[in-house]
Amino acid sequence: MRAITIFNHKGGCGKTTTAINLAAALAGDKRRVLLVDLDPQAHSTVGCGIREDEVELSTWDVLKRVGEGGPPLGLADIAWEVFEGFYLAPASAGLATLEQSLAGTDGRELRLKRLIHEMPKTYDFLLIDCGPGLGLLVTNALMAATEVVIPVDLGFFSLHGLGRTLKTVEMIAERTGHKPAVHVLPTMYDTRARTMRRTLAVLRERYEQKVLDTVIRFNVDLREAAAMGSPIAEFKPEARGHQDYRALAEEVLAGGLHAAYEAAATEEIETARREEAAVDRKVEAVYGAILIDHGVRFVCLAPGAKRVQVAGDFNQWNAAAGDSEMEPAQEPGVWRREFRLPPGRYAYRLIIDGRWCSDPANPYVESNPYGELNSVVEVQ
Repeated sequence: MRAITIFNHKGGCGKTTTAINLAAALAGDKRRVLLVDLDPQAHSTVGCGIREDEVELSTWDVLKRVGEGGPPLGLADIAWEVFEGFYLAPASAGLATLEQSLAGTDGRELRLKRLIHEMPKTYDFLLIDCGPGLGLLVTNALMAATEVVIPVDLGFFSLHGLGRTLKTVEMIAERTGHKPAVHVLPTMYDTRARTMRRTLAVLRERYEQKVLDTVIRFNVDLREAAAMGSPIAEFKPEARGHQDYRALAEEVLAGGLHAAYEAAATEEIETARREEAAVDRKVEAVYGAILIDHGVRFVCLAPGAKRVQVAGDFNQWNAAAGDSEMEPAQEPGVWRREFRLPPGRYAYRLIIDGRWCSDPANPYVESNPYGELNSVVEVQ
């Protein structure tokens, strides 16, 4: 399930309009969508035609009960059906008191993420509508998100507000290690306004791949639909605003396919890395300089070698000494030699068919006066 947080510090940029109408457009494409209203002003709730006095249980109740005793309460338990495939977890004024209520509580910024992980796989998308500013609710929304969509109205202060919003997302990522994908959505675009055309060009130039291809044009029908408590898909499906949000839904769905491909590729790389690391650990456990009760056992894997030696501090780096010779083991390509050594730090090198080299199975090395690497072992 993709969790998309709609966020911007700045108010009046189309966050709630985007949350409602993107959810409706995705549902119209046969996806099951849950819109989570985390705005204490409950704009998404009202915008979906639900009066606050009709709401018995809200996102405040769900977030407040996380980790407390009693029957569990999840987001799906409070969801209202807006229309087929589109569900809403409504907000209430109680959200304004949540930060104070949870002051000093461990993990309070992860409550929404925990709820999402615990909910059944009922929905394809979970959209989260935030109020302006930054507080506990927004932090929860960002920590729960796999993606963040930042609506940017193309007015005078839009670029300044976007920079501040991006810094907030980056700050949380640096602090927690959680890095959702970030998308910038231009909204309220009027092609007749030269300043807006310039602002859009600057936005695309400055933020490049973060800016979505879809642009939400200024459309009075969107405002009228919100005033009537209805998504534009129901209020006036032939409107330009509905066309724009359908285009956004298609871009989001297409982006999901790309993200899934990237995730699969990343997982393949990570799997290969883990397997390689496991092999390395096995090699280090079986080969290299292995500490034993009375000193060190040197074990070298050298397939095809005719002669393998070891020279170091313990035999005065004398390749001609008898104890430098490593003996072939029963396993093909494996050579061994044990040394009784007192506690201390010893540098050494292997000599494979006359060629001096560091021990490939020992990650601990140091430079020598000849610009090469000696392997190092410490006897306790």
